[in-house]
Amino acid sequence: MNISSISMFLDPTDKVIVFIGGGGKSTLIHRLSKDFSSAGQTVAVISVYPSIIPMEANTLIAKDIRNLKSQIKQELKSTPVIYIGKQLENERLDPYKSIEISQMIKSGLPVDRLLIEADATSGKSVSGYSRLTISYPADRCINIMGADAFNKPFENAWIKSRDPFWSKRDMLTPMNLEEWMESREIFEKIRKKGIPLTFFLNKVENIFTQNLAHSFGKKIRQTVFDRVIIGSVFNSQFQLIE
Repeated sequence: MNISSISMFLDPTDKVIVFIGGGGKSTLIHRLSKDFSSAGQTVAVISVYPSIIPMEANTLIAKDIRNLKSQIKQELKSTPVIYIGKQLENERLDPYKSIEISQMIKSGLPVDRLLIEADATSGKSVSGYSRLTISYPADRCINIMGADAFNKPFENAWIKSRDPFWSKRDMLTPMNLEEWMESREIFEKIRKKGIPLTFFLNKVENIFTQNLAHSFGKKIRQTVFDRVIIGSVFNSQFQLIE
């Protein structure tokens, strides 16, 4: 990934960027952080769910957010990218509450980009959205879905117990996913908040997924998303669907 690739996902002025979905979310956050830092920008990464941070990442533990701005300034003297949380245990960073994140944003954190991991789907591309709320201000929401969801055998514990939409479906197919995306109230709520939406179909790495991804991406482009990208964060090949 590079700066020209970043411009596909967001605008230059997008400072607070929220990430939702599954199938490459943490990887994309980490890759974007590296590219921002390569461009001379500073980055803070936070999560509203316990998260496993990359081994090489720098962490800042701040149980009391009242002194967070001064702590960040001090930390940025040695590294351009920091992961922030309340406590670090077994490489897992404990999160802040949404109200605390709102306070951070309103106070104006001294970084160029603030990346927020806003849900935890554990790589399960189509779960989690029903319980997701974004109550804090943001400049963009990037929704990620792993293309390996196409034609994936239905797993009861994976989706069915969380989302009644899938209760009568035995397989995930592109047609199912189109209908499901259109039915998600969360995206309309985010749009009504005035937050631009980017959809990224990740792990498009062969002819089979490319054929499915193009038609799926064009369909999604007709919904609330102002940008739809297909490709793979793992090989940095992206295509913007017009």
